[in-house]
Parts: sequence; structure tokens; C-alpha cells
Amino acid sequence: MVISSFISSILVLALGIWAYLRLEPAMNSFAERQLIIEPSKFSFKMWKDMPVSMYQSFTFFNLTNWSQVKSLGQKPRFVEVGPYVYRTVWSKSDVNFLDDEKLVSFAEKKQWHFQAHLSRGYEDDLIWTINTPLMTALALIQNAPVITRNIVGVILDGLGEGA
Repeated sequence: MVISSFISSILVLALGIWAYLRLEPAMNSFAERQLIIEPSKFSFKMWKDMPVSMYQSFTFFNLTNWSQVKSLGQKPRFVEVGPYVYRTVWSKSDVNFLDDEKLVSFAEKKQWHFQAHLSRGYEDDLIWTINTPLMTALALIQNAPVITRNIVGVILDGLGEGA
């Protein structure tokens, strides 16, 4: 029993060493041949115009009592809406090979197409939400000197973001 376990261990160890020494270089060579982007290679077509559809899903929190929050200072009430699902199409154009074809320059175009059948809601739904960057900025200047807060207030009023 002990001898068969020892022999099995030696065989597994030998197989592991062989795989490491032989298979890793072969796999690296295969990957390198497939991943280099050259116009004549299959991988170039896959890279240039991705054949796989990608989807992005967005969920929002709709502020349902905006007028009461603004005029009466009530606590905001939110309702989760969505998801709104978009199919994303990425394509590359103006592909140029530089430096003996070791560098590639290109322009990438991304398009989003609304997927009504996968979404809960319509693309033209009106959603009221909190301006998170603004709220973060206001929280950061909360303890700033009065002059700083007044200047920020004037700027926000000028931008139509004041209360």
C-alpha cells in the first residue's frame, strides 16, 4: 500500500514536471501567435470588430417628490426604476500599423442601442435624481470658511444649481 502510494506520487510529480517544462512553452508560443495583431490573422478581425454582443444595464433611483423637497424641504422619497438595457457595439477604424508593425494606432467607436425587450421602462422616461458630484462637493465644503461657501453658492446659482 505504501509502495503504491509512493509510486503514484512519483508518477504525478514526474507528469507535473514534464507538463511544466513542455506544455508551458507550447502554450505561450500558441498564445503569442494568436494574440499578435496583424491584418492577415484571424485574431485581427476579432479585435477590430468584436463579434460578441455586450450588454450594459442601468438602474436609477427616481426622486418622486422633487417639488416638495425643493419648496418645503421634505425628506426625499426614491423609487428604483429600470433596468434600462443597452447593447454596446465597439468598432475600430483608421487602423494603422507603425514601427515595423509593432505598434497599432486606431480610432475606437462605441455605440449603445436601447434594448426595449430587456428593459423595464422606456428610453425617454423622465427621471429625477440627486446630483451626486454636487452633493459630494457641498459636503466637502461644509466646514470651509464662510467666504468659500458664499463663492460656491454664487457659482451654483449662476449655473442654475442653487436652492
